[in-house]
Amino acid sequence: MGLNNLRSKIYMEPDAGIIVRSGVRLLLQYVDIVGCDEMWDRIKVESGGELIVENAYFQDGQYAIWLEPGAKLSLKYSKFTNNRVGVYVPNTYATASQTEVDILSFYGNVFEGTAGGQKPPYAGQRAWCGVEAHDLKNLPIVGVHAENAAYNFFENMTYGIIAENTNLVVRYCHFEDIEAQSGTGGYGIYTTSPLNFSRTLEQSGFGTSSEMGFVNCDMGIYGEVTRMNITQNHMQDMGRGVVALRSRRVQVKNNAISSRNNGISLVQNSPCKCEIEDNELYIDDDDTVPTAHGIRVDETLYGVPGDVYRIRNNYVELENAVFAAHALYELKMGNHLYDDSLLCAPTRNLIRPGNTDLHRVPYIYPNPNSSGLAVVEIPGLEKEGLTALVYNQHGVVVNTIPLQGSGDRYLLEVESLVPGIYFIQIQTGEEVLPATRFILVK
Repeated sequence: MGLNNLRSKIYMEPDAGIIVRSGVRLLLQYVDIVGCDEMWDRIKVESGGELIVENAYFQDGQYAIWLEPGAKLSLKYSKFTNNRVGVYVPNTYATASQTEVDILSFYGNVFEGTAGGQKPPYAGQRAWCGVEAHDLKNLPIVGVHAENAAYNFFENMTYGIIAENTNLVVRYCHFEDIEAQSGTGGYGIYTTSPLNFSRTLEQSGFGTSSEMGFVNCDMGIYGEVTRMNITQNHMQDMGRGVVALRSRRVQVKNNAISSRNNGISLVQNSPCKCEIEDNELYIDDDDTVPTAHGIRVDETLYGVPGDVYRIRNNYVELENAVFAAHALYELKMGNHLYDDSLLCAPTRNLIRPGNTDLHRVPYIYPNPNSSGLAVVEIPGLEKEGLTALVYNQHGVVVNTIPLQGSGDRYLLEVESLVPGIYFIQIQTGEEVLPATRFILVK
């Protein structure tokens, strides 16, 4: 059965739908399916049914395509505009035993919202999600990266992809203007699993120096109780880049992330095999409160050896943010996994790409310090009247200390501070330099 005229158009009444029964194959080719005054319901593909979609257009559907377990779908070169959800796989509540749908192809598609938003009963609201799936053994959303590239696009929505209790593969997809609505959403890719059934997310982009895969999203990729492998992404103008929460395996490698808040966040993942390697992070906190981080680590790594929790060879550059990396001050049992030289390079000048001006990073020593007196070196500065702003681990200013000296070497008296971990930021009058992590022991 097929609809493939030169360009057919079907107008759907409120709550109208199409059902593809078991044993039926429906071809939608060069077909527009749109709502009238209100949103239509869905195209429901039952178990054993097959839907083939090519160069089609879907607008105003509550669930444009609804796939029951056992359904088949081929989706190519089609556009979804102002649907509540573009492609939906319902929750079967099969936590341990996942179900299956057969995705034969999934490339060259666009899922978008527009300025006018959806029709009633969601009048004016932004499109909710491009793809939402529950309880699937495997969901491949894989564009074509070749001479005739056919990527998948998710734009101006509340979520790009939601995968709950689902093994998800995402490659060659573009996410742009994915922002929260009424305090909810804003995730390009959102994955979560039941606590005892960690599912997988295998995601790769277009490369760190090629086409951007994530642009202006509140959060690029979020994984909770998920085995994550995130690589080859170029993210620009992000709120947050990658967040891993309560996950057992996290690999984030070879990504370039520009964000206003945290580049990479690791929260409560222990015990975990974690590899955060070879990433470039550019952080510009546009708020007055210093809360941004290049790599934020909030873990309690009880009994986890350092060789399975690795943060190395990452480049972090700060614009206005205070912390290059959140100190691992919650580590227990003597794990020594933090290395300033890898995370925030406090002993060398950083050069912003495309700009020849040096981004000066103060060098403070001895560090750790037990004498109460430290030396601050700032190559090439040669100014007087400098002030040190001392922050605690939570980004709160606890002291302001004038520096003594001139040229590019100064003395900093820290006797008044209690032992602990601090971040010290030098204020010159014209500018505020990036913070350096400082440990005081007595």
